[in-house]
This record gives sequence, structure tokens and C-alpha cells, in this order.
Amino acid sequence: MKKSIVRLIVTLLMFGVYSLFAQTLVFLPGMVAAKNTDTTVPTAIVFIIVFGGLIYLLYSIAANWRRHDGELSPTNLTTNRVRLFLLMIVALIAIQFIGGLMTSTGITQEATNQKALLELSKQFPVALALIAVVGAPPVEEFIFRALLMNSFPDTSRTWRIVRVAVSAIVFGLVHAPTEPLNFLIYAGMGLVFAYTFERTGDIRYSIGLHFLNNFFALFI
Repeated sequence: MKKSIVRLIVTLLMFGVYSLFAQTLVFLPGMVAAKNTDTTVPTAIVFIIVFGGLIYLLYSIAANWRRHDGELSPTNLTTNRVRLFLLMIVALIAIQFIGGLMTSTGITQEATNQKALLELSKQFPVALALIAVVGAPPVEEFIFRALLMNSFPDTSRTWRIVRVAVSAIVFGLVHAPTEPLNFLIYAGMGLVFAYTFERTGDIRYSIGLHFLNNFFALFI
């Protein structure tokens, strides 16, 4: 129990650091532009330093926890994993389609998170593209999957289900805390990522899915 509490606190702290870094990077172009300077290079440099350091820190924490729990290192690509990855892509497409259908028919409004991203992409396209497509997938997968899910180290079937469910619910709450239907859409995405991580034990697969999801959501 003590180990789980400590890990949950670490996970929460890492999410706070990530949120702070992301907000700083988003508004950096505005501060630089005020001095009549091109923002692309400074934004890219800050992104590489900040998110590169954060990803390395998260990777180090996750690797340390895996060693402490006696878990094996990620294994090579297999046919079953490729099959699962492709199936999860189909699941994400279905979730995005349902979300788009609910929005277009007026069942629910477009998620506040999505509207904010689209608005910011008009003002600060480079910063948003770097955060949403390059930075967010690895950082959020390490936080919500590698750290949060491994805060429940019990490997019994019941606890494996619990940690997948908790990861999906927290992911939904973070992205759409006050919108029930949009919460279900984001929680569904979180469920896909969490289930993939639980089945493979390899964060690279959920990062890949998250990257594809954010790329198509932002640019397609």
C-alpha cells in the first residue's frame, strides 16, 4: 500500500510538471513575437530541451519501477502484437467517428479540450504541433500508463482490470472533466491505450497509437 501511495504521488507530480511545461511552451511564441522575432527556432529549441528532459525523466522513473517489480524489458515485435496494434487503430477510428457523429448531430458540443487546441493551433501552430503530436504522446503515455498503472503493482486479474479502468477514467477526466459524453470519448481512447499497454507490457505501442490519434485529430 505504501509503495502504491508513493507512486501515485510521483505520478501526480509528474503530471503537474508536464502541465506547467506545456502551458509555458504554448505561450512562449506570444512572448517572443512581442519582440518582433521569429518564434519557430526558439520554440523548437525550448521544446527539445524541456520535453526531451521530461521524457528522459519519465523513462528513468518507469524503468526503475519495472526493475524494482522484477518485470522483464520490452520484447521484440511479434505477429500478435502487430495484430493487436492494428485492431486498436480500428478501435480508435471507431471512437473518433462516434465522437464526430455526436458533435455533427448536436448530441454534444465539441470537447472544450479539442476547441482550445484548434484555437491555439491558429495562433501558435508550431508550438501546438510539437506539443500535441510529438510531446504529448510519449509524456502522457508514461504518466497515465507506465507510471499510473504501475502504481498498482499487484498482477492479479482483478487488479489488472482495475488499473486499466483507472487509467482510462483519469485520462477522460483530465481531457473532459465537465462534459459527460466527451468524457466517455476520451475515456474510450484512454481505455484503448491502457489495454494495449496492459496486453503488451511495452509503452512503445500505446505511444504509437497516441501519436497516430493526435496527428489525425489535429491535421485531418
